[in-house]
Amino acid sequence: MLKTQIVECPSVVKWIFSDSMRGEFTSFFVWEIMHSAVHRMGKQVDKVRSEYEQLHDRFKKTSLDPESVQSEISEEELEHKLASLNTLRSQQKDLFFLLIEKFVEKLTRHLSAPPVVPNLKVEEGEKRAGDGPFFYKWSIERFEDVILTVKIN
Repeated sequence: MLKTQIVECPSVVKWIFSDSMRGEFTSFFVWEIMHSAVHRMGKQVDKVRSEYEQLHDRFKKTSLDPESVQSEISEEELEHKLASLNTLRSQQKDLFFLLIEKFVEKLTRHLSAPPVVPNLKVEEGEKRAGDGPFFYKWSIERFEDVILTVKIN
């Protein structure tokens, strides 16, 4: 659905960090979907940047050699492509910040959540079920993997 742009990348991030996905937060498939969304956004920016660079090069060649056989590129077309590139870059940065924001919210909610096991009395100072160091270590490692794949253009 990301490839066909039925679903947008920020929607995927919001869904992954939603309460309905709480039980799946440590599942590998969730993080693979996140990787895919971040990667997809990067590919979109790269594609438009490449198209802009090609148009810009053709525009420079056309302006240097008015008798060239190449089709003429208008400044409006070039500006439109640059505006599209800037919009995508902005969306990519917004996705990056949304990812960080939602991750922090998720960990904060997890810390303040009641015990996972029903009817389990947790004394003050005790750890809750499922709240061990491995959860945080695993979550932070997965988050680092995703963040390191973000390439801000």
